[in-house]
Amino acid sequence: MVRLWDENRGAPLGGIVSFEIEGVHPQDVVDLLRKQRVMVDVPGRTFLGGIEHPRPLIVRASPHYFNLEEEVEMFVKCVSEISKERNVVN
Repeated sequence: MVRLWDENRGAPLGGIVSFEIEGVHPQDVVDLLRKQRVMVDVPGRTFLGGIEHPRPLIVRASPHYFNLEEEVEMFVKCVSEISKERNVVN
């Protein structure tokens, strides 16, 4: 199962999608996606107002970074495949 995070807490949505795949460590998701040349990240902290804030370990993608519709489709396909593979293992 893929769970989306609403980091904006109801505010207008921006160009970043945060998600996790149940049962798969976020860094493993990053590693698997990068093998498919899909760039995502797991930021561990952020700075707001000059103050460091820890962040939950979740995968973040920037769909606006992908230039072509095919690249967005590849991202969705890869995330779906990782999720399906995890469900087969359980």
